[in-house]
Amino acid sequence: MRKCKIIFGCIASIAVCACSPQSNSAEEDALNGYADLKLGMSYNDALSVIEPRNFNPVGVVECAAQIATKGCALFPESNLSSYRVIEGVPYAASLSFNKFSKLTDIELVFERSTLDSKYEKVSKDECLSIAERTIDAAWNIFGNFSADHANEKGVISRKTPQGHTYLVSDNSGFLGSMSHKGKSGRRADLMFYYIVTGKDTDCHASIEISDRSNVERYKFNDK
Repeated sequence: MRKCKIIFGCIASIAVCACSPQSNSAEEDALNGYADLKLGMSYNDALSVIEPRNFNPVGVVECAAQIATKGCALFPESNLSSYRVIEGVPYAASLSFNKFSKLTDIELVFERSTLDSKYEKVSKDECLSIAERTIDAAWNIFGNFSADHANEKGVISRKTPQGHTYLVSDNSGFLGSMSHKGKSGRRADLMFYYIVTGKDTDCHASIEISDRSNVERYKFNDK
């Protein structure tokens, strides 16, 4: 669901530690969504959970105009929007709906960028702490995560505060991703990065919960 950005070449990998797996039923319950947001719920029901004022107003207008024909997506009104605070980290929410008005993707995202405001300056160490708390939160909610790029070079091994091992590039910035795939086909994905461009910085950490790949989705380039 995320709108991709062009990021520097070195990709951090993630290695996972041994952890007791969840039962199948607990795993699938977790992959139904997050808190009051549930995959498959209607657009109107989702907006009863998160008020429209929390989303970019242009997206709300687009949804009203095209959800029945194409589906639509809602993005946070700003980087400082907050849906839930987990492990002290305020996450905004991005939502994607198909043309049947069903919620197909939920993204909980922390984003701070000096390109948007000088007050959103975050250091590399601070961003890494946000990423580690995001890893721990996702692991606690969904269970084991696996590496998306297990064979990358030039990375160092680190542990989160709760003891989950991961690998991260040791550059001016970093980029990492992990995934958890349920037996039903639903999945949860982690992404975190820190980008330095001149004097500007961009810190991102997100958890995305997605419905099965065969479920019809809104296509961002289908305007």
